[in-house]
Amino acid sequence: MSRSDEPGKEPSKKKPVKPVKARGLKPKGKKISINKTQAFWIGNVIGLTVLVGVIAFTNQKREVESIALQKAQEQKEANTMAPVVIAKRDIQAKQAINAADLSTKQVKFGTMAFGTITSVKDISGQHALKAIKKGTVITSSLLSD
Repeated sequence: MSRSDEPGKEPSKKKPVKPVKARGLKPKGKKISINKTQAFWIGNVIGLTVLVGVIAFTNQKREVESIALQKAQEQKEANTMAPVVIAKRDIQAKQAINAADLSTKQVKFGTMAFGTITSVKDISGQHALKAIKKGTVITSSLLSD
C-alpha cells in the first residue's frame, strides 16, 4: 500500500517521475571484467612503462648536462694560451729549416689550426715543402722530412 492510498489522506496528484537515462554512464555492449592475474600484469606493464619513461628522461638530462660541461671545457680551452712556431724570416721551398729561422708566440688554443707545430725542437732539420713567408704559423702540412 502506498502513502497516497492510506486512509484519511488524499491521493497525491503528482505524476510518477520517470528515470532519466544519463548518456555515457552505462557501458554499451559486453561488460568487461578482469581477474587478479590480468590486473597484476596490467599493473606491471604500466609500472614498467613509467620506469622506462623516467630512465629515458634522466638519461636525456644527463646528456644535456654533459654537452654543457663539454662546451664549457671547450670555451675554457679556447681562452687558454698556447705556444706556436712561426717563421722568423722568409723560408724558401725545399730549404732546410733550423732554429735560427723560427720563433714562437702565444696564441689562443681555440684558434690553432690542425697540425700546428708548438715546439721548435719538433721541426729542426726538416725541409719546407713550399715557400713560407715571415710570420706564418708553421703547420705539419708545410714540412717534409
